[in-house]
Order: sequence, then C-alpha cells, then structure tokens
Amino acid sequence: MGWQDDLWRQVNRMQEQIDKILTNFTFGRKEWTEFEGADKKYRRAFTNFEERDKEFVIQVELPGVEKEDINLSVTENGIEIKAEKKRTKKSKFNEGYSYTKSYAGFYQSIAVPSEADLEKIEASYKNGVLTCLLYTSDAADELDGVDLGGRRI
Repeated sequence: MGWQDDLWRQVNRMQEQIDKILTNFTFGRKEWTEFEGADKKYRRAFTNFEERDKEFVIQVELPGVEKEDINLSVTENGIEIKAEKKRTKKSKFNEGYSYTKSYAGFYQSIAVPSEADLEKIEASYKNGVLTCLLYTSDAADELDGVDLGGRRI
C-alpha cells in the first residue's frame, strides 16, 4: 500500500466528515449532497420560492439541461421536477477511438401552499432556469380565457 492509497483514504474520511457536518447543519436534509431519487442518482436542484400578491413564483436552476429533458409533474401536494441529460462523445485518434459519457440529473419536489391552483401552471425555461408561475385559486378564476404567452400545463 503506497502513500497515494493513504492520501485517498484521508480525503474520503474528510468528505464523510463534511457530509456529516452539512447533514447536521441542515437538520437531516442533504441539501448540498447527492441523494437517491427514484432509481438513479440526482442532484437536488437549487430552488427559489417567492410568494406574491396573487401568485407564487418558483425558480429552479437546471444548468446544462435542454428544455426537452425537463419533466414537470403535478403531485398531490405540489410539483415535482426531474431533468436528465446524457451525452456520449466519440473521438477518433491515430490508433483507435475514445468514448466519453457524461450525465447530469436534477430532482426537486416542491410543496406549495393549499391556496395555489395546481390546475393552471405557467412554465418557461431560459438560460438554465425553469420558472413556474402558480396562481392562487382566486387569481386563476380571473385568468380563465386569457392567453399569457407561456406554456400551459
């Protein structure tokens, strides 16, 4: 066993200690580390939730993901966002080929207040940020028949 093995063992031990500190700091939630989502590993997407007069605005950062790779679904208590991007690159060299694979996966489940109307959600995606606009039940009644220029879900 060489000094490299000992070095990596110490790095892994430090990573475990950092994970334990962050888990304790966030009261058991692993906000800054990977977690198991469904059957693959996803990273928790950074999310901003803002409550306005008659609407709720949710912004979710999904860097490196295309609009087609985002799955937004309504759950019993809110919305669930999953995004996956798989890339495979093949390069030819003098003596052979090189294959490079990369994967980016994000997941976020967001509970919304009971007064939010989950039947009418506006969603847009620009520059790696998914913005969801949820209206209160009263505001949603006022919007019936109005085209907001966004994507209705």
